Amino acid sequence: MTLPATCFSNCSELVSAFVRSARHSLRIAVCWFTHPDLFLLVHEHIKAGVNTTLLLNYDQVNFHPQGLDFFGLEKAGAEVSGFCGPGLLHHKFAVADERCVLSGSYNWTRAEHFDHLVWQENGAMAQAFLEEFERLKTRCAPLSELRHTPARAISFQQLHRPVWCSPADIRRRIIAGAKVWTTALPARVKGLWQQCLREQSHILLCCGLMQGYWEGRRLWNEQAFRTWMADRVHVQGGRIAVAYCLRMQIGDVLVAVGSQGRVLGVGIVGSDPEPSGIYPGEMRRYVSWLPLPSDTGDFDPALTRSRSRLRRYTGSGLRLAEQLRVGFDKPVGQP
Repeated sequence: MTLPATCFSNCSELVSAFVRSARHSLRIAVCWFTHPDLFLLVHEHIKAGVNTTLLLNYDQVNFHPQGLDFFGLEKAGAEVSGFCGPGLLHHKFAVADERCVLSGSYNWTRAEHFDHLVWQENGAMAQAFLEEFERLKTRCAPLSELRHTPARAISFQQLHRPVWCSPADIRRRIIAGAKVWTTALPARVKGLWQQCLREQSHILLCCGLMQGYWEGRRLWNEQAFRTWMADRVHVQGGRIAVAYCLRMQIGDVLVAVGSQGRVLGVGIVGSDPEPSGIYPGEMRRYVSWLPLPSDTGDFDPALTRSRSRLRRYTGSGLRLAEQLRVGFDKPVGQP
């Protein structure tokens, strides 16, 4: 094959040719790998002695009872690791024999989208990809350590950030029975609201309480959390952590309140808890935020007076939804 080679359709065929070209080593970092033919081809090369390492997103797309047997690749001699977050391992590249690179937008699945792949033989480029591969590998866990860890669910918010919700989305969630929560963002943490908006997430600061939990495991597990928290409920931040992890559900509505008592935004919770990634011992959840204009109007004092890091709102959720609708339907310049 003449290199560089490009592909815009039938991408699995170029992946097959690339895997077959590997003689000594193969490094694969891909978000989703569900194509059975590509799996069998990689398996054959592992059995033939090609030194193979895979890094995959550890989620329910890749790892489920009817999925591909990646544990079998380990038994055949490959090194397979899962990325447990926060965020996604969204790479789609492979390096063969430390000199050839295959990269593009194509996940190794049977789904056909408008994707592309580029296959190049370039030693310097291959080295750069291998360095990123090794850096990412330090943030993954071998499958042998994850065997009894449930694969995490993937939500729309995790795949497509930012995802701005609308007043109509908030109303639909409330009518469907979603609970409404308020969270006061501490003024001492500069730029926290801007970070939440940028990342489409909510970061809960609970005095570093969760550091021991996240050090012992990489994924959210409700039963493990209940056991771990049993003797910590009454320590600082314990009750809030319980509410955040157990009582708040995916699909609930969260209202962010600033230090001056102004409602900054309203959002829909889109994931289970996970480590914050920035603040040790803290956690976050994906939230699709609706940032509010400064002139949206006066909200229920029960919303704006609360200084709790997390509290269940006992007022009228439908009244909140209606105020959002009126505020966003208001013509520009109208008081």
